[in-house]
Amino acid sequence: MKYLIFLAILIFSQVVYGQQQNRDLIVTTTGDSLFCKIIDVSPSEIQFSFDRSGGVITLRRSEIISHNYNYRPASGTRSSADRRNDEVSSEFNVAFFTGVNNFGTISVGEDISGGAFVVGGDVIYFFKPYLGAGLKFKTSVCDINFSDFFKASDRLMFIGPALYSSFGNGNLTFGLNASVGGLIWKLSDVNINGDKSDDESVTTLGGILSVGLNYMVTQTFGLGVNVQSVLGSIKTDNYERTPAPIGVAFEVKLKF
Repeated sequence: MKYLIFLAILIFSQVVYGQQQNRDLIVTTTGDSLFCKIIDVSPSEIQFSFDRSGGVITLRRSEIISHNYNYRPASGTRSSADRRNDEVSSEFNVAFFTGVNNFGTISVGEDISGGAFVVGGDVIYFFKPYLGAGLKFKTSVCDINFSDFFKASDRLMFIGPALYSSFGNGNLTFGLNASVGGLIWKLSDVNINGDKSDDESVTTLGGILSVGLNYMVTQTFGLGVNVQSVLGSIKTDNYERTPAPIGVAFEVKLKF
């Protein structure tokens, strides 16, 4: 009886193993490995099912890294599909954003423009689908009123290295990043005659935290929105400046 049970288990395991070897494999951009039966492959999409009686599922080619027929992993070694997934998981991104920020505070004077206009960008290298590193740049401009006869143009700039993470399913992703670098503040006087001069300029250590959503319209072009917070404090002989605590920006992303 024991030999019959052992023989049945052996036969069953070989059948299961053979079925696994004959399955097709689809690797998605989110890192999922789908063992299935590929039904149809076109330039824009791939159709597949998980069993003979199941329904047909369709994925866009932009959501798929690779597909293999009759996938057979080598015992004790990483599969070619897994190695391919590691190779293409690295990705180069460039993002540009523009928006508005709360002004923050300054020891003397007040914001007269309702907020700061912001422009900036990110250069990112994703060495994993969910993790990357790069460089962030951001600048904001605002007018400050000190008196009826005197105002100033306030410019706040940031540049520094950053860590980026991205999570999602398909074309919609949630991202967050943190950066520490140089916080540069310039205050340009504008007197009643309209003459300009650099009154104050100082560089100190600061940071930026950002969270947002991005939707890839195509495989290489995406649109998004993010919320940013500038961290830091700037002091000069005449003023003390706290950067804008929060801002909202619209983003354009390019993938290479």
